[in-house]
Amino acid sequence: MRHDHGWKATEVKSIRTALLQWYDKRRRCLPWRGDFPPFLTPFEEKGPDYVASATVSPYGTWVSEIMCQQTRVETVVDYYVRWMEKFPTVHALAAAEPEQVNAAWAGLGYYRRARMLHDGAKYVVETYDGEMPNDIDRLKAIPGIGPYTAGAIASVAFGVPAPLVDGNVIRVVSRLRAVGADPKHKPLIDHCWESGAALIDPKRPGDFNQALMELGARLCSIQACMLCLQIFNFCAQNPSCETCPVQAHCHAYAESQKPPTKSKKAKIDCLMCDMSRLEEWGIAGGEVTQYPLKTRKKAPRNEALNILVITTDDEDGNLAYLMTKRPEGGLLAGQWEFPAFKISDDDEIPSYKARQDFSNTQLMALFDLTSMKAIEPFMQSREDKGELVHIFSHVKHHMGVEHVALVPSKDFKALFPPVYTWMTAAKLAEAGITTGMKKVMQLLEKTKPAKKTKAPREPASRKVKCKVEPSAPITSFFKFAAKTEP
Repeated sequence: MRHDHGWKATEVKSIRTALLQWYDKRRRCLPWRGDFPPFLTPFEEKGPDYVASATVSPYGTWVSEIMCQQTRVETVVDYYVRWMEKFPTVHALAAAEPEQVNAAWAGLGYYRRARMLHDGAKYVVETYDGEMPNDIDRLKAIPGIGPYTAGAIASVAFGVPAPLVDGNVIRVVSRLRAVGADPKHKPLIDHCWESGAALIDPKRPGDFNQALMELGARLCSIQACMLCLQIFNFCAQNPSCETCPVQAHCHAYAESQKPPTKSKKAKIDCLMCDMSRLEEWGIAGGEVTQYPLKTRKKAPRNEALNILVITTDDEDGNLAYLMTKRPEGGLLAGQWEFPAFKISDDDEIPSYKARQDFSNTQLMALFDLTSMKAIEPFMQSREDKGELVHIFSHVKHHMGVEHVALVPSKDFKALFPPVYTWMTAAKLAEAGITTGMKKVMQLLEKTKPAKKTKAPREPASRKVKCKVEPSAPITSFFKFAAKTEP
């Protein structure tokens, strides 16, 4: 038996009509679609007199597409609104400082997107005087814009009949055609681009592309949550085949309606489907979620970290935190964080007593001293604040957190290397910190304040010649400076 994953002309016309009719009624109201608050409400629930008439620039479309990559729409809405208030035009973003961009993006994750968006804005200002180009090739020349984003901007902002392919589109197409392949399988991806070009409505290309993605995000979802199914017998994330506007053209749904058979599987001739994983797809009576195949991901590697939260009171009596900025390349590039020390490539966080040795190493490096005895006069208290885990797509951070409170001293500003800075809660909120560091802050707030020991006399003013060191590598975060006598 040979698989036929092609499209008939009658199917194409019917899919276009059905999908656009569904989108016109059921699409979510979003700021980058020209809608007004409240957002995320289905269009038809806004009432018969509602008209979406807010102006969305090509730049606004660009920002929304970058933000929505690898992030749920529900999360993006508030970030998008704040971003467009802060950087309403390409010129405004291009003129911004990197710290401002990082602060506006903080918490949204995948921070490289923000850097590339900033670089892209500067490129558009320098090359096109701030006017977004309207063709695929020139769009793809902008830093941070690939084939998908170029297709989205061209179709949505300029009405160009350009296809786009993202995870939602791959899932929809693989189910409509019952393609038994991994979403990252190149023949499947190529087929999705060809399908997008064949299916797109030339009169409403932007709406069609958004409808296809909306279908994947809301109805043709990845899979059901088994816990919800066991408790409630339904799941909001389960594919909603019964209300799908293109159900009649879905091969995966048709297969799911067939009675299960115990007969031997038919021999299949297909260059697109993965024959080595035949037992995972093509099962009569199986769920539509067998398409596409599950991607075989590597488990995230582990890293055990010692997080040192150092605080003191500033000149105005406000609590200030010692912060350092990540290097400009790699994980969380350019983001503010508490001093951290990599303990091991393991998921075991050492006991507090053992972690204090790492904290001592960090403290001696920070104070540019070789003995903890010389640092003790500066210390007001130190306390274990517990443990937490923060997971990225490829690494899992197991963090032990210690809080060290220092006796207020005007010498601190000159004491620590320039890669560190004291920041109050207000400055942190303005600069923005990562989700992992927000978890650390929450851990500090949940626990009781450290019991302060009797405050020692403020140490005599001490002139320290601080050797300026380059930014430390990610793996260690600290580099010992040449020691200066106290």
